[in-house]
Amino acid sequence: MKPLLGRQRELLNRLKSPLRPRQAVVPSVPGSGDRKAIAAYLAEMPSGSLGLVLCASRFMVEQWADRLRAEDIAVTVLDSATAALRLLEEKPEQRSRVLVATYMRATHGPTCLALSEANLDVVVHDEPMRDISKQVERLHSRAHHVIALVDPLSSGFWSEWPSLATITVADVNREAGRTVFVDVPYEWSAKERRLRREALRLLSDYAARRGTPSLVPASSRAELHARLLTVASNAAPELSAAEGMSSSRDEGLSVKAWRLLDQIEGSRDRDPGLEALGTILEQHLGHGVSCFILASTAVDARYVADHLAGAGREPRAVVTAADSLAKRRSSLQSAGPGEVVVATYAACAFFEEWPADSIVISWSSGDDDRGLRDVLATLDEASGVTVFRLTAQSHGSPGLTY
Repeated sequence: MKPLLGRQRELLNRLKSPLRPRQAVVPSVPGSGDRKAIAAYLAEMPSGSLGLVLCASRFMVEQWADRLRAEDIAVTVLDSATAALRLLEEKPEQRSRVLVATYMRATHGPTCLALSEANLDVVVHDEPMRDISKQVERLHSRAHHVIALVDPLSSGFWSEWPSLATITVADVNREAGRTVFVDVPYEWSAKERRLRREALRLLSDYAARRGTPSLVPASSRAELHARLLTVASNAAPELSAAEGMSSSRDEGLSVKAWRLLDQIEGSRDRDPGLEALGTILEQHLGHGVSCFILASTAVDARYVADHLAGAGREPRAVVTAADSLAKRRSSLQSAGPGEVVVATYAACAFFEEWPADSIVISWSSGDDDRGLRDVLATLDEASGVTVFRLTAQSHGSPGLTY
């Protein structure tokens, strides 16, 4: 683990202080390294102590498990009834130092029962929802300390808690001592902009009828295609006859989705993101640098890798969060001069052995830069690594030309 930066060390010291408040909030921006400081604190807990990290999604649970295991911290992921029952049967001195679970698991079934009998030293909330259940409140009442990692502009049950530390964008950039990344803009064709508008309206309609979060994709053609395929294949929800509702509108969504898919697949327009990517590779790979192309999702990673293979630039490896931690590290470390590795942000967010003078290209991350900033947090000025971010531009919008 790299040494903590100034703000991270300050946060760690406040976490360890006996004078810290029992319940505290840490408002910080993506890439601030607050999770790195929390992991360091969990690693330094006295023997026999037990921490709990609560997350909103399984993806975040997996990230925390990888982060802690990379620091040789004993972790139990409460992702099944079997794991919860095993925790109930273990003696306190045999338990892992940190438990990780989603809010859904923590408040239902065997996991809820197992946590109700655990003596917790600290509960960490990672990007919590505004409100919490009575089960989580009971965990708070039994824990020695409670910490909430939140976006500075958000509000919720933690709003009245004292702030343990506030880390701003200016703090992150000042301590890094470098430009966060270089934007490389590209522009969609008029036809593709029209297809995207239609597709996004359809995805929003589908989500509204399902009562689920909107299936808004990242800004890549591959991810948009995958989301539309979900709607086309599974558009009609199960409705009881008693509800007296027709599924004709849902069938209409499916028909529209298939029509849009046909247009996307039949389009002869080149993907401008891939063209921008090719320009960067042309200018840098010939100089013997290694290149890491990072994508938001596994769908995008495979899309980019397939394109590179077809263009005669077969990636040395394609790495996703589904791969083991050992495989991820091995694949990322294996990149030699002039070679390309394609990976998801989640697969390399904790990788700290970037080859000197290599380049990192962020592939179409959309509006969410957390994955990129988590990666940037593992770089320092002395590494010599150059980071490029491909950014889709609206027609006529200002932007840099690479």
